[in-house]
Amino acid sequence: MKIKEQIVTINRLHDLIRRKQTGTPQQLAGRLNISNAKLFRYLAFLKEDFEAPICYCKSSGHYYYEASNFEPNFRKITVV
Repeated sequence: MKIKEQIVTINRLHDLIRRKQTGTPQQLAGRLNISNAKLFRYLAFLKEDFEAPICYCKSSGHYYYEASNFEPNFRKITVV
């Protein structure tokens, strides 16, 4: 996957989480057309590099942001 495609996918992931329209991890990976493993890497990336407050609701089966006004700050990323 090229970097542009990854950025688009991560932005789409953020939007789905923000709107609480992710569904289960399997459904979300399908919506994003990526593997479950890649989904979990992207979620970890958002949590670790952007300090995204991502939570998962077991009863309704979807991801959401604990802070509903969360927006990733892409300027935080540094290239080594």
